[in-house]
Amino acid sequence: MYKINVNCKVEDCLHYIRYVLEFFNSHPLLPEGNVFVLNEPQTQVQIDYGIQESKEFYIPCQGLIFGVTVIDNSDIVCNEYMTDTESLFSIESDKKEASPFIRNLTFGFDILETAFFHISRYEEYHCAPSNKDKWDMMWEEQQILVKNGLYQFPVVDQLVFALFQNIGLQPKKRKTSFSLSHDIDVIQKFKTPIRIFRSSVRALLDHGVTGFLNHLKTVIGVWRNTQKDPYDTFNILLIDSSTNYFNNQILYLMAGGLTEKDNYYQINDKKITSVIKKAKYLGYEIGLHGSYATHKNGVQFMKEIDSLAKATKQSINRNRQHFLHFDFHMTPKILENSGIEIDSSLGYQRLIGFRCGTGFSYRLFDFEQKQAYKWKEQPMVIMDGALLSEAANSMQAAHQILDSFIEKNQYYTHITINVHNSIFDPSKRNIKEMKSLYSKMIFAAKKPD
Repeated sequence: MYKINVNCKVEDCLHYIRYVLEFFNSHPLLPEGNVFVLNEPQTQVQIDYGIQESKEFYIPCQGLIFGVTVIDNSDIVCNEYMTDTESLFSIESDKKEASPFIRNLTFGFDILETAFFHISRYEEYHCAPSNKDKWDMMWEEQQILVKNGLYQFPVVDQLVFALFQNIGLQPKKRKTSFSLSHDIDVIQKFKTPIRIFRSSVRALLDHGVTGFLNHLKTVIGVWRNTQKDPYDTFNILLIDSSTNYFNNQILYLMAGGLTEKDNYYQINDKKITSVIKKAKYLGYEIGLHGSYATHKNGVQFMKEIDSLAKATKQSINRNRQHFLHFDFHMTPKILENSGIEIDSSLGYQRLIGFRCGTGFSYRLFDFEQKQAYKWKEQPMVIMDGALLSEAANSMQAAHQILDSFIEKNQYYTHITINVHNSIFDPSKRNIKEMKSLYSKMIFAAKKPD
């Protein structure tokens, strides 16, 4: 066992550093028995931060993210630092040539600020309203990892592994693990005549005459009771957890709402009751899919938790926001006060990748209290709609993007997958091809014998 002391004399940095060290201590790549501490000099490993006082390891203090002034993304660059096997990337203010990650016990850049920037979601917390999209989220193309083409790599997990390795902790090259989740936004496509009319118009506008005719064929089949509603795909969607592919499997259900984007089903509908029963039998956890307005409405959020708890006859401790609707100033506090233990809203809408720089669950930072929240964020990494969006709705391209993503992320991280019941709609895409894509996601998570 090693105690690794980070020696820091800069008082204004201590709460940020303490948060990062807590992240290190809970990181699955940290070998068991090791612990990072702050300003405890009598330890086996010393890392000076900011002022080099010993002849051991040294991390330069940049004072950029930990400074008083809020730094805009336009003033930040990602520089490359190399190990024998990996390229790592910093958060800095000046562009530099690629250089070694560590030389003569001195690290090339401020590791602590870089890790903090990504996991705290600094850029999103300080994002100006003009840089937010209609979902109240920072435009993805404005985010540092996307701007620099690094979003498909767990840059923080890779950095953590390299740090542990270079200070002598001998971390194992851990195989990537997986979680599976499903958001149930709509239970039936053809519930009312107005819904049928709207979906028919949408099929024509989005997919042309061929799409419209496929849609009409499906409508007639459902009306004649010769086929299921296109969203009744739970026989495809839900898999038995005894296959042991995934660390966990979660079904996120809506239980109310205040906007036109919600209430496409009631939590006590017979169909939902049947889905809950099947999901439980197959080993799924049940989580709340917090409705559109709950990202700023704690009272409504609690109502939905209560409704879902009554319908499932169990406590609810997981959440993912509908449309990933997340306000970094309000939503974390709502989660903190709700009893939710794990949220999984921080993923991309239009891309697959690591929005937080890590795939592992961790505690988000409270910028007001300058400490970690009690609940954990489990970042969402692969979402079906985001994958198809990145592939411009080409199923062939989606397969290629997924193959490439899985191949380059076989180690160091965790991947949470999210697939909707409505993604198998035959009027929008070829069902056989969509099933094949879903099977590939499941196979990617298969644990070796």
